[in-house]
Amino acid sequence: MNLSKDSKKHAGFFIKRFLSFYSVNTLLTILSKYKNFKLSQLIFNFKNLKSSIALALFPTIYQLLKLIIPNHVPVKYKNNRLVTHFVAGGMASICLYLDPNQSRISSLYTMIIVRTLHFFIRALVFKPNTVKSINQNDTENKLILRPFQSNKVKYIQNVVSKWGDWIVWLYVAYQICYMVVLQPNYLSKSYVKSLNVVMNQRSKYGDDFLDIIDGLQALILYLVNQEPSNPLNWIPAHKSSKQHLTDLMEKSDVTDLVKKLRSLLEIFPDNVHHERLVCACSHPKHSSCVLGAADQGLMVFKQMLKPYLFLNSVSLIFKLLKKLYKHRMNKSEEEKTTNHTELTNKQMVVKWLTDSLRSVTMISSFCAVGAYSICALRHTFGRELMVTYGLSGCLATPTILLDKPGRLLELNNYGMGKIIESWCLILHDKVGLQYSRPLEVSVMIPVFGVLATLLEDFSYTPTGFVTPILYSYYGINKL
Repeated sequence: MNLSKDSKKHAGFFIKRFLSFYSVNTLLTILSKYKNFKLSQLIFNFKNLKSSIALALFPTIYQLLKLIIPNHVPVKYKNNRLVTHFVAGGMASICLYLDPNQSRISSLYTMIIVRTLHFFIRALVFKPNTVKSINQNDTENKLILRPFQSNKVKYIQNVVSKWGDWIVWLYVAYQICYMVVLQPNYLSKSYVKSLNVVMNQRSKYGDDFLDIIDGLQALILYLVNQEPSNPLNWIPAHKSSKQHLTDLMEKSDVTDLVKKLRSLLEIFPDNVHHERLVCACSHPKHSSCVLGAADQGLMVFKQMLKPYLFLNSVSLIFKLLKKLYKHRMNKSEEEKTTNHTELTNKQMVVKWLTDSLRSVTMISSFCAVGAYSICALRHTFGRELMVTYGLSGCLATPTILLDKPGRLLELNNYGMGKIIESWCLILHDKVGLQYSRPLEVSVMIPVFGVLATLLEDFSYTPTGFVTPILYSYYGINKL
């Protein structure tokens, strides 16, 4: 090994990564402060400088350690790629400790944990298929189940390979839907805030939507421990929902419970009657649970259409520019004509529109079905039950089929990341576990090592759109 020979190559690799990360950080700074943006915020922004250095050091150090470690380990491990990649990945991850942006690094760590766990399970269940076939064109078809002697293990293996993604999603949907309504303090504040934006709660409840959501949560938690016949659970047939809530405000024994719902008096139509008080608070403008759920889905559709069209437009522009660059660089007309799989510009635009509409329709349908499921289960059981809110997410699961293939995998990875964050908050609240950067780094060292090993030595396990990003971030096949 000649380190001096590779020093220029690694220095250039670091500089390219640093400039890329610094450009992204600068762009994010401009976008986040575009209203009160000052040039001095870029020139003297040492936080972005440190963050970019930390992010660029990781893949550079990782590549250097891959060259150094084989010469500094016992002879029996000298040619062991697993040991080299595990140690290099773990040691290089310490560089991320230098990043001052704690929230971003914590989010990165959560994403890495979820992806590593997913890839590791795939490595346990599958192995590459060494028998070549002309019909095996995609990655999934090139994998076969690992042979095991135990029938129980084989059964679990088959279940995981066929239904694993759906089983994980049912758990994710149950947990998130449950905690969003009943335990939002165990979810990150930014995530709860984003969900309120997606659900368009401000449009639904007005400027006091946070008070109304808190009041509704308190009412649900109170009724869970009451008998179904509790008068607070029902609205008399001769009263409108608005009149009933007005009367409750005047009762001293329940005033504290419903005082945060006072703003609903301005939303209720005069003659609308709901059967139950919780239904009235959930869809105040419609006495019908079906119409209330449909209205909720329509609000989500309107709220999410513009963001999805914008984000997919950026992706479309990038793909068109990439295609234009590829055609200009490709001087061989023969190669151009033989590429029949490349989409035309019109097909790319149509795909952009259909993908956007499918994604927005899926999200709005999930919210609508989930909202109606809560009401339906409430009427079925005849009372408020905490399990109702988790089951609503499970019942809304089939709407995922409306989206493009592969979306379930990404939803699982994103949702599991949020659940891991909630576990940390629960441990902090129940056990008193205190967060610290050294503790976080010590936990992540083996995780980064395992992920490096999976990417390098079990390359058939990574899947999803984030896979090329991970390979690029680690610098694998880039030097």
